Amino acid sequence: MEVFAIAQANQQLKTIELSAEPNGRVDYSLCLESDVVAYQLCNRETGIVQATPPTKGSAIFVDATASGTRLKLPDNWSTALWDSTTWAGPSGLGIFAVSKRANWKSPLPHLDGRINPGPTSLPLIVASALAIDSWVADQKNLAAKIAAINQDIRQYISTNIPDADLAPLGEPHLLSASFLYVSAEQLVTKLADAGYAVDSGSACSAANMQPSHVLAALGLLTQGNIRLTIHHSTTFEDIKGFLDTLKVTVEELRGK
Repeated sequence: MEVFAIAQANQQLKTIELSAEPNGRVDYSLCLESDVVAYQLCNRETGIVQATPPTKGSAIFVDATASGTRLKLPDNWSTALWDSTTWAGPSGLGIFAVSKRANWKSPLPHLDGRINPGPTSLPLIVASALAIDSWVADQKNLAAKIAAINQDIRQYISTNIPDADLAPLGEPHLLSASFLYVSAEQLVTKLADAGYAVDSGSACSAANMQPSHVLAALGLLTQGNIRLTIHHSTTFEDIKGFLDTLKVTVEELRGK
């Protein structure tokens, strides 16, 4: 959204929204070497990992706010952005990197040579640095468990809940499921009442209960959507209880 806002603020810039294939991969055939290509390393809603833009001369902006340190930057990156919360760091802190070979300048008012025109919180930076060290160590030990939990969820829904759509498998800590004949708002509310916090709808919209344009672009069901994040602390017992509750809740809502 920010990319479109900046481009629209500059009358000389033209934006093109690239189409996605059913597997979630973007078609880069329209990209030119003079373009600035902005893409997500990992989609925040589905976990789908995006292919690297093949254009060598383009400036490549990488949105790594959903993947964190799980995925490496492509060799041809120009600028990149991370969100501290993806490695259990403090909220409100983003990390922006500029490649030495990038021809980059801030779109904000050029008052001086600083990249960030506002104050910087040193305590937040230190806390984020400490968190990333701890998180990376845990990820090495827990990645297999998270992948197994993701597969368990997919298998359970596919076997036990009819008329359900699952987004293609990507990064295993993220999963999106949609259920026909179910109100997403009611489903999220009832799961919350049972002690399970899930998201729904578009991850990039302030009104996040709006249907996901990501799922729509993939030709997947948008009705009755929930988005799950599997954390390091998530256990198989947690997921068993959640899935049993999900099945009963979907059946209740469909019975109305």
